[in-house]
Amino acid sequence: MSFNRVQFTSDVLPSDIIGASIYDRETGGLRFLAGPLFAQVVLADEINRGPRRKPRARCLRRWKNAR
Repeated sequence: MSFNRVQFTSDVLPSDIIGASIYDRETGGLRFLAGPLFAQVVLADEINRGPRRKPRARCLRRWKNAR
């Protein structure tokens, strides 16, 4: 049984999940390299996780609200 993990971040591309066609010099054609989606079991990690806010922005927001 094959297992793969996909970490969903803000910069993930469809080719990171599905795979991509790569040019093969030896054959002169395209060769498909399957991504993690083609495993029998796929773990999707951090799907709904938003980007963290910087501590500096939090301090500025508190300072602004205090005024």
